[in-house]
Amino acid sequence: MELSVCAAPTYWREHGVPVDPSELAHHVALTSAQLNPLPKWRFGTDGQPIEVTVRGTLDATESGPLVQAALLGAGVVYLPSVILKPYVESGRLVPVFSDFVRRDMWLSAVYMQRRHSTAVHRALLDFLADRLKSAGARVRTAAQVS
Repeated sequence: MELSVCAAPTYWREHGVPVDPSELAHHVALTSAQLNPLPKWRFGTDGQPIEVTVRGTLDATESGPLVQAALLGAGVVYLPSVILKPYVESGRLVPVFSDFVRRDMWLSAVYMQRRHSTAVHRALLDFLADRLKSAGARVRTAAQVS
């Protein structure tokens, strides 16, 4: 899944739009660090990794509060594009660094085929794949482990 760095237009007007990922160290980050007290956002350019230690006012384990805070102009988020897409399309969030964002984040659904091969599980997996595809994510299915 692709990631996006976004903030509300009001945030970018007030704080300035960064031109390089390293400048995010001086912005207000809305993070999902969970267990890491010093959250780091990872980017890449020309095959070289870039790691930026960010600081912020809000740390949440779920993306919902982070998106809501970003919509209110409270800071910058770095989340899967599929989550931010409707807000970007409506102009409520503005992305930056599309050339630097990582494209190596994976969402996996793992289960034991013999134990949990039910119509309900298949329906859930199909729903997730369809939902992600419709949001623009590349979906790859792999053989299940038995």
